[in-house]
Amino acid sequence: MNPHPLKQREQDLMQLYSYCQLGMTPKQFYTKWQVNYEQMAQICDRSLSTVRR
Repeated sequence: MNPHPLKQREQDLMQLYSYCQLGMTPKQFYTKWQVNYEQMAQICDRSLSTVRR
């Protein structure tokens, strides 16, 4: 896999996320953002069955 250079959008997102508080529980995440199980699985790079547990 060949890495690609970061685009401006990616740099901006990394800058924003660098100030995020880590260690958020799933319940806190669901309270803060309106996402479904499928979206959460994609965000966390986990299977849908794992997220549903």
